[in-house]
Amino acid sequence: MNAVCPKCGSHNVQTYAMAHKSGVGTSVSDTAGVGVTLGGDVGYGVARTQSVHVSQIAKETAPPSAGCSVTGCFVMLPATIGTLVGILAFIEWLFVIFDKNPDFPPIQGFSPRDSLLIGTLSTTVISVGCFAVAFALSKAFTPSLKKAAEEHKREVDDWANSWICLSCDHRWRKG
Repeated sequence: MNAVCPKCGSHNVQTYAMAHKSGVGTSVSDTAGVGVTLGGDVGYGVARTQSVHVSQIAKETAPPSAGCSVTGCFVMLPATIGTLVGILAFIEWLFVIFDKNPDFPPIQGFSPRDSLLIGTLSTTVISVGCFAVAFALSKAFTPSLKKAAEEHKREVDDWANSWICLSCDHRWRKG
């Protein structure tokens, strides 16, 4: 690669990806020890430590992170609740279909079978409602999620085309 710093003319330049990778390292250290107690017992121990070292330039040239989408959490929460309640409703429907009455107290004024049916219909409605809310939220937040994804893609493209001069610390974007 024949890149040159536009500020100082140095050839000591790297892409952000190269600078970041060269500034991150790991080290592993193994330790072993033997000891003897006053009573004559022998003990032996081993340990392994591992560490990651990140230079300042590696921190500064790190790739952009996508981050966590709070809006995605708002969509997933009702979908998760809907799934869990839907599983419960499915199990309850099996009790209804196979005419089994689980051992739980009936709703006051209703027979055990009617209580089971009411509970099953309630959990089914709650499950469907949760999925409806999740669907509505996904439709409402889709434009902002797409915008965030496009912005992240632009940031990654900028990072992939960014350079740093290791002589004068000048930074620029190529392309």
